[in-house]
Amino acid sequence: MGLTNLLRRLGIVAEAKANAAIDQIEDPVEMTKQGIRMMSETHQRAVEAEVKLKALIIQRRSDAEKATAEAKTWENKANKILDKIENKSLNEDEGNRLAAEALKQQQTQEALVKKATSEADFNQKSLDAVDKKIRMLKADIEEAKSNLTNLEARQKTAEVSKEVNKELSDLSFDNTKAMMKRMVEKTEALEHEAQAYSELEDSHMTAMEEIDKVLSEDTTAGNSALEALKAKRKAASTQGA
Repeated sequence: MGLTNLLRRLGIVAEAKANAAIDQIEDPVEMTKQGIRMMSETHQRAVEAEVKLKALIIQRRSDAEKATAEAKTWENKANKILDKIENKSLNEDEGNRLAAEALKQQQTQEALVKKATSEADFNQKSLDAVDKKIRMLKADIEEAKSNLTNLEARQKTAEVSKEVNKELSDLSFDNTKAMMKRMVEKTEALEHEAQAYSELEDSHMTAMEEIDKVLSEDTTAGNSALEALKAKRKAASTQGA
């Protein structure tokens, strides 16, 4: 592999690694804020340039107005000189020379009017284009600010969801659930053993123990049975007599 190709390949690899690193450190909210700051700075510079351009247009319009007035003044002077020639108060040759000079000044001012007006019109077209772009940039900034609020909320939600999903997918969480299930099963097993011991104890009781148990559980029931037995014996005795 040639040195040039090697360097080019190394450059590509370095660029790829740099882009990967940037992707890892990019924060959507912070990057959006940075974008808004950059657009705002551009907007500010554009507005300043627009102000200067407007000032230049105003200046050229003003120059055109002044030159127009000046051209009118020289035209009036030429007419006054011709008036003097007509009323014989000024030599015709001298008057014609002066009138021609006045008209020359008039033409110079009219040329200035044309030039200043042309420049003002050209700058006005540029201003209109710049103004349109500035308005679009301003709208983009406002939209970005609106999106930033939504983006911040979405990022916060995503971060919380990520943490919750991470916890739910964590192996330790499954182990915890399994442990709790085992504890429930163990408790149930203990309850079953206790019930088994109780039933086993009842099966080993003597008749007298069973009688005592029954009597201890329900004395009233035992007394009722006794009374019933007495009544039965009395009835049998009466029939025998």
